[in-house]
Order: sequence, then structure tokens, then C-alpha cells
Amino acid sequence: MAKSGNLGQMIYVDPNRDFVGVMFSTNPYHSGYGENKGPALMRSAAKQLADK
Repeated sequence: MAKSGNLGQMIYVDPNRDFVGVMFSTNPYHSGYGENKGPALMRSAAKQLADK
């Protein structure tokens, strides 16, 4: 589960892997610069930490 904020803040919770990730930013999203990679990076981190 992930929830994003107004200027790039995000919380990512994966209860199955006992993982919570938080991202803080003050930069607004600009559609011409691409998508936010935060959710994919946090999911990858949750998977890697669960394997250890």
C-alpha cells in the first residue's frame, strides 16, 4: 500500500514483509519530467530486505 502527498511525499507499507518506507520531497511533480520512481524503489528495497 502506498500513499503520496502533494509535493512528492510518500509512505509505502508492506505488512507481509514488515517494511515501511517514507520519502520526503519539496519538489512538485512536473508531467514533462517523467514519473516518480519512489514506489518502485521502495518495493525493490522491501523485497531485498525480506530475502536477508
